[in-house]
Amino acid sequence: MKRLYLAAFLAIVLVLPGIASANLIVAGDFNSSPSISLIGFNGSTGPFGQWLGQDSWSIIASGGPDGSAYAGHAVNTTRLYQGFDASGITSGTSMSISLDYIYQTGFTTSEEQVWVFGLSSAQSMSAFAPFSFTGTPDVLYQAPIAYQDSWAHLSDNFSVSGNYSAILFAVGYGAFGTTTTGLRGVDNINLDTSPVPEPSTMLLLGSGLAGLAGYGGRRFKRN
Repeated sequence: MKRLYLAAFLAIVLVLPGIASANLIVAGDFNSSPSISLIGFNGSTGPFGQWLGQDSWSIIASGGPDGSAYAGHAVNTTRLYQGFDASGITSGTSMSISLDYIYQTGFTTSEEQVWVFGLSSAQSMSAFAPFSFTGTPDVLYQAPIAYQDSWAHLSDNFSVSGNYSAILFAVGYGAFGTTTTGLRGVDNINLDTSPVPEPSTMLLLGSGLAGLAGYGGRRFKRN
């Protein structure tokens, strides 16, 4: 019986890595003071794993929700974005998104959003707001940013609706002219994947557990 329990344990250990989550955003807490480059994004070549945006975005050394660094801006309507290679993420993959944000001043229109886009290898995005794409990417996730006097937390889940060359996280803020009062920024950005286990993997695990249950039932009847 101990051997069967050991076999079941090993089966679970082997399956769990296939459904473990992995954060896809690099330097999402901004504590390492990453640079923000004024450059567009290409679905084939990236750049991947780098913070990109308009030059009014900068790393603020302190004042985030935990008192540490965050990414903020003070001029006009701007975007901050980061993309990653999505060739290993298949359609139907479950994803979770979370971030902290503050928006004490500005205006609220369709510009103030959090997005996740799915791009093909032929699609690209301009570095300047409003969003200007070569081709039309799929919107995998979208949520509005509301006025907040203090830092607020956003967390949600969604599923990837297709197979893409790249996936792009983006956040947009807006204001007319230079803003000298109020904070606008983001921090602790996470985008995680939890792939759905392959049917063959689940079948193997299910068969093993069913066999274990059947064996245990027979031993119980014998006793």
